Amino acid sequence: MFSNEGKKYRNIMRVALLFAIMWIPLIVLWIILGSKLEFLIWFILIGIAINFASYWLSEKVVIAIMNAREVTEEEEPVLYSVVREISARLEKPMPAIYVAPYSSPNSFATGRSERHAVLCCTRGLLNILNERELHSVVSHELMHVYNNDIFVSALASFMAAIVSYFGYWLMYVGETHARIYKNRWDKRDSSRGDNSSGDSSSLSSSSVDNSDSDSSDAGVVKSNSDKQKSKTAEKLRDILKFHAFGIVTIIGKCLSCVFGSLGALFIKLVLSKNREFSADEDASKLMGDPSALASALNKIAYVSELHKMDFGAGSHIMASIMIIDPYEKRSTMFSRFFSVHTSSDDRIEKLMHMENELHLSV
Repeated sequence: MFSNEGKKYRNIMRVALLFAIMWIPLIVLWIILGSKLEFLIWFILIGIAINFASYWLSEKVVIAIMNAREVTEEEEPVLYSVVREISARLEKPMPAIYVAPYSSPNSFATGRSERHAVLCCTRGLLNILNERELHSVVSHELMHVYNNDIFVSALASFMAAIVSYFGYWLMYVGETHARIYKNRWDKRDSSRGDNSSGDSSSLSSSSVDNSDSDSSDAGVVKSNSDKQKSKTAEKLRDILKFHAFGIVTIIGKCLSCVFGSLGALFIKLVLSKNREFSADEDASKLMGDPSALASALNKIAYVSELHKMDFGAGSHIMASIMIIDPYEKRSTMFSRFFSVHTSSDDRIEKLMHMENELHLSV
């Protein structure tokens, strides 16, 4: 069941492709900068650092996006019992167990290998499933682990999340700096009004007290004129910076949408929709109970509509590795194009067909 060499080698090729793709922006940038040797050395070092970080940090980024924390057996005895039972049956190492604090039910597996795997369930999932359904969901997720799916999905999600967060970062930088320059020029306007009234009163006083000081008054007026020009130029610079960062904000908003879609497309190109069908089938064969997984998927899909999941930037990227797409019912034709999930209805129908075949064979 888990020694599918063809699937294993396909996943290895996908990982190699992902690591290769990471070098493409660096190569393009190096060519743009004139193909100089000193830049090449720096870009090679940067590329190695990115590859290293993606290998070691991919699952940590996924866990951080979900705000999940590792739980002990004392905290989740039933979940630990189920995971231990299935891992022992397969004679495979037991993954680390995490729980995410969301009422929307879902689960996923991630990690760089079966010895460094993570199984994460949301609090909502643990609240709605009975033990039979929990067995089926855990079996499904462990199939991803032992079929060597998890590193490909974690790496793809890591890269797509980095791309998406770049747009959010530009948006944040633009809004923050635009606000700073707007406040600075508002303060300067108010202080300039106070100073101008003070300057005019002092000029009036000096002209009354001393009729011989025409040349001195002219010097003061010239000095004030220079200050006024300097303040006007400074205000103009701040206005230009304000509008420049406003443009950066708009670009960031556009890029967050475009890059989010590109990230989702990137995951779609790397991950196969068949991986969910394959994990469903393997889990059902292992447990001998396809209807339990069908029941679990039906509950998850229904309750996901009652308790919607939204955890900000990266949420749509995370949807690609979950047992059910939490945005499935809210998706548009455009977003469905980027989805790597088959519909829950199709999966349930296939599982019930397996259940019928199982009964007929008996």
